[in-house]
Amino acid sequence: MVQANSRSFDYGAGRVKSTNKEQERQHVKERLALGFRVLARQNCVDGASGHCTSRDPIDRDCFWVNPYGLHFSLMTASDLLLVDHQGKVVAGGKPDRQRYNAAAFTIHKAIHEARPDVDSVCHAHSPWGKPFAAQGRPLPMYTQDATMFYEDHAVYEDFGGVVLSDDESQAIVNALGGRKALILQNHGILTVGGCIESAVGWFIVLEAECKTVLRTEASAAFTGRAPVTIRPDVAKFTWEKTGSEQGGIHESEPFFELVDVETNGAHKQ
Repeated sequence: MVQANSRSFDYGAGRVKSTNKEQERQHVKERLALGFRVLARQNCVDGASGHCTSRDPIDRDCFWVNPYGLHFSLMTASDLLLVDHQGKVVAGGKPDRQRYNAAAFTIHKAIHEARPDVDSVCHAHSPWGKPFAAQGRPLPMYTQDATMFYEDHAVYEDFGGVVLSDDESQAIVNALGGRKALILQNHGILTVGGCIESAVGWFIVLEAECKTVLRTEASAAFTGRAPVTIRPDVAKFTWEKTGSEQGGIHESEPFFELVDVETNGAHKQ
């Protein structure tokens, strides 16, 4: 069971509110930049594909996103671009990196508009998410960690290529519903959260579970012993104890702290 965080700090993990909105904005940018580095360290990046966003605490109709072509492991707060819901870059970024992924805008704009409870969205073409997504099915409940997504994820089955149209992004929003994760058939995986820590935490767990499923079923094919699926009542009980927003934050916290130390806070630049 997830326990309450015993540490006390003003600007640590999770959603932070402050009367100093500029300070809050800087915090959001720094944690988003660190989130990119965490995903890179966990091998959740494939080339130039992938994007994460965090809603701006000052202008809630805008969100921060990564510039196109910059590796997740190099991301800093000053690299991030502030984009409005018309697709205009209104602040941030380096002079030579003012371009973002068009699909990132189309997908993330639609989710941020539809889900006021969601402050952050993560999507990447990860090494295990992609092959699992190609099967176009929900995540099997083979392990305790999988139950974090029990009846809290869905499959978007109507792959239409690179997401560049409002119709496709709206279909993705409809498939996601009020859940925290979406398996995009023939594409990859996507997670959402009330802050970047929970969105990254869910992405790390979902990617690991995609890997677990593929390995488990490959082993089953070799041994002839079918995987054992967790009973629905047990899966629901476990989800209730581990699948909360705070649970997602706790899943990512060790990685955020580790990468912060390993890189000596380079994401804050």
